Amino acid sequence: MEYFIENVSEVMSKDFLVLKPADTVEKALGLMRDRGVSVILVISKKKDLRLVSSLHLLEAGDSPYTKLGSIARSSPNFMPGDAILAAAKALVSHRIEAVPVLNQNGNILGIVTRNDIVKYALKTRWLDTFKVKDAMSTNLVIASPDDPASKVRRLIVNHGIRQVLIIGEDGKLVGIVKIRDLLEKIYGITVRRSTVGERVGETNRTLSHQAKGIMSRPVITVNTEDNLSEAAEMMMTKEHCIPVLEEDYVVGIITRSDIIKMIAALDLMPTLPVTFKGVEKIPEHLSDRANAGISRTLERFARTTDLFEGRVVVKQKNREGSRALYIFEVSAKIAKNIFSASKSGWEPIKAFIKALRSLERQSEKAKTKKRRAERRRKRASSAQ
Repeated sequence: MEYFIENVSEVMSKDFLVLKPADTVEKALGLMRDRGVSVILVISKKKDLRLVSSLHLLEAGDSPYTKLGSIARSSPNFMPGDAILAAAKALVSHRIEAVPVLNQNGNILGIVTRNDIVKYALKTRWLDTFKVKDAMSTNLVIASPDDPASKVRRLIVNHGIRQVLIIGEDGKLVGIVKIRDLLEKIYGITVRRSTVGERVGETNRTLSHQAKGIMSRPVITVNTEDNLSEAAEMMMTKEHCIPVLEEDYVVGIITRSDIIKMIAALDLMPTLPVTFKGVEKIPEHLSDRANAGISRTLERFARTTDLFEGRVVVKQKNREGSRALYIFEVSAKIAKNIFSASKSGWEPIKAFIKALRSLERQSEKAKTKKRRAERRRKRASSAQ
């Protein structure tokens, strides 16, 4: 968390696109395509500042002449001295892709995007201690190769996401349809038509095409045990969203938004259902480091499980000179399971993290067992 209390001015992008409310979807789409961005600022003469994203363009309908003023959305504004953590929380709570940074006179200085914060997390090496499974989303939105593009578009708009996974009859990944695919292969066609009738007719015909005709493939994938920092590097240079595999089956997806959610959750530690006993036994000069290590590890565990109740007990014994042996006993009630672990060591931070990671492994084994059983059940059902 200590990294993300730095000022947003440390990460904001000064290179951003600005259009007017009277500008059209066609113009915004062309700029997004040419500049490789997914968000544009829309500023009126009265300095009313709003944002339009690629998702907003997809929601707008089939007319390239729709005015941006009718689809742009408001967003919270930030000052250069505000914390990166606050910007991350705003991106998550408002489900937006960027927030503007203004000076005291209300003039735009830059924007902070998901990309900017993920890049900063990589630079500080904060992601190095995490695995892909620690951040991935398991609430998958899927379609079949034969589903019409109109269904895929509807799924993206209704769920407010950027991609739909295309899964074959065998339950394995065959492709992925992203907002970019729909905008380029469907709405990109309409901006080159000369009459309204041709535009609407062409869009309707294209939306009736099957998902397999517009999906991207082959798809870059990662595994649950891969390092999160490596996946984040891929998202910065290759794909913004990466399916996560386990035994050749999709079990999750990792996006820049998932990493932003990890960061935003750092501010939720006081609300975690965890009780502590004996923490005062940790030496005062180690308390700051202990709090940082405990908070980050607990937050990751709580976010990747259905934590109902947790308990941490710190014991101390067997002094060796000025050192003491610390024993951490941790337990967690998760849905129908109760996990517990006990680890000891001369260094309290490492002892605690070892204990909590033991709980993580127990929880992960239970989830893996459940997923495998579910796959066996589906295969048996399809074979009948």
